Amino acid sequence: MNDEPLAAVSFQGVTRRYGSVTAVRDIDLDIAPGEFFALLGPSGSGKTTLLMLLAGFDQPSDGQVLMSGTPISDFPPHRRRIGVVFQNYALFPHMTAAENVAYPLKMRGVPRDERDNRVNAALGIVSLSDRGASYPSQLSGGQQQRVALARALVFGPDVLLMDEPLGALDRRLRDQMQIELKRIQHELGVTVIYVTHDQSEAMAMADRVGVMSGGELLQVADPETIYAEPANHFVARFIGECSILRVASFDGGKGYEISGARQLLPTPSTAPFDIVVRPENVALRSIESSNPSGQFGIPVTIREITYVGSGWRVSTELDDGQSLLANIPRGHDLAGNLADGLNVIATWDPTSVAILPAEETTEANQQGEKK
Repeated sequence: MNDEPLAAVSFQGVTRRYGSVTAVRDIDLDIAPGEFFALLGPSGSGKTTLLMLLAGFDQPSDGQVLMSGTPISDFPPHRRRIGVVFQNYALFPHMTAAENVAYPLKMRGVPRDERDNRVNAALGIVSLSDRGASYPSQLSGGQQQRVALARALVFGPDVLLMDEPLGALDRRLRDQMQIELKRIQHELGVTVIYVTHDQSEAMAMADRVGVMSGGELLQVADPETIYAEPANHFVARFIGECSILRVASFDGGKGYEISGARQLLPTPSTAPFDIVVRPENVALRSIESSNPSGQFGIPVTIREITYVGSGWRVSTELDDGQSLLANIPRGHDLAGNLADGLNVIATWDPTSVAILPAEETTEANQQGEKK
């Protein structure tokens, strides 16, 4: 007997077509009770379409959507026990904050006394107990966002949907609200599905991330796995900064060669493949500095230097024209000598490398692997 709890939300073979356009294609996804799940992708990737299908504002062309094991595709939105927070908040300007929060309860016929108690509790959760009598025009953007969140939570939803809810806020306020949203989610234990195109938001807040592109779900994993072990080139490039380098394998994929240097891999990989290297894992040193015998390192030329506060982001070029990003922290031996055209040595640990099937066939791959 399977004792695992039913998924709070389940998409089973869900496809949505609009005429000849397929917005989402054959989506299979289970989201656990109490999970903070982020749908991440560029505009037009299909993430908001999935949200609308779950909320009941749209219907799938194929497949079904379930909540706790119950198919809900035929349920109207008000029967789904789902709270929704949009980017524009959608507050009624002629209502006070308390009246806005009370609106879902009023529509459900909740008695006045119980309604007032729930509204006060919801405003307390979002730290706005003293602003219930204020109108939206009297509230800051962050406070309006909190009111919208309280309104979505006030009737005790099983699932909370958030569609780019922090997009209208400045960077500092977004960072503050990320902390608040996680606090509230942990406090209430509500399942959250959070739609965003901002990978830093998704990585900072979510228990798991689903990366979408072209209507397809490309990878679902925890943030660390998504970052360190991307499923394909799109995910690697979309999540943070990276360098994807063409290499030639040797000894049946036990290692790779690039710019005349060889590095063994912790786990052999089927050739042909590319490697993904994150800039924080790249170390640069001067050509004149001592080099331990046999240490992996490749010659590169600095082409662009960007100051980032904690140090410098450096774009370098390999002898075959490929680009490699690296971070130079303050206090680094090269910090005072960085210059366009400077020749240096780049190295990285083999355990920090992600392996992907080659995106395109290189001359080396056409000739076969190195011997």
